[in-house]
Amino acid sequence: MKTMKPLFYTIALLFATITTFASENIDTLITRAETYYAQKQYDSALVSYLQVYDQNLQSADLFYNIGNTYFRLDDLGHSILWYERALLVNPKHHEARVNLEFVNARQIDKVEVLPQGIVAQFFQKIYLFFNYTTWAVLSLVFLALFLAAVSGFLFAQTVNMKKLSFGVGIFALVIAVLSFTCTTAHKNFVEHNNEAIIVEPTIVIKNEPNKKATDLVTVHEGLKVHLVKTYGEWANVRLLDGKEGWVRKSDVEKIVK
Repeated sequence: MKTMKPLFYTIALLFATITTFASENIDTLITRAETYYAQKQYDSALVSYLQVYDQNLQSADLFYNIGNTYFRLDDLGHSILWYERALLVNPKHHEARVNLEFVNARQIDKVEVLPQGIVAQFFQKIYLFFNYTTWAVLSLVFLALFLAAVSGFLFAQTVNMKKLSFGVGIFALVIAVLSFTCTTAHKNFVEHNNEAIIVEPTIVIKNEPNKKATDLVTVHEGLKVHLVKTYGEWANVRLLDGKEGWVRKSDVEKIVK
């Protein structure tokens, strides 16, 4: 066992060094990006921000800043894309939501969204109120509270304490189940989210995956669509009003990669 200590310490030191270097590298890139942005060198700022993103950093603030940078570059489609991504990471990100509403108002296309069931719409608002991690933590916290209440009920010495423990236990169990349900729903929503954003200024949706196919409708950057399937270099998309057709895959980008 003694011979293993130096190897263990070497590995631990190497891991700590790599982690520290990666952290410093990200901090340097963020500082550089913010400096470029403040100097209105938006192209350079975008390069640095995207380098941070390439480090697999999932941050609502990072996505929000990328969205802002694209907006400064007059790239409406990518700006909306990154604001949407920021809100998936943190649905409570107020600045991203305000900016998204502002940029959406500048879209050329106004598509009438198909009506959603009242119950489904209400439940979606609930499980998208927090992100996946927050719902998971809440479910664990209230599960622990439920177990504590059960313990209190079993060992309570008085009727009033038993009543209190019973009431707290029922409340905690209901919230724990609701939180767990929202955790699962949010996870499924993200994993199966096929929403995409048109990122090219102007494109024509075709009725077939062929550049010589019949034109169906012309749409513009920033429009949200559902990605149905892909075929070669083509993507089958459905507009929020139900219309469906084909565009080049490079014309759209999924919100969830």
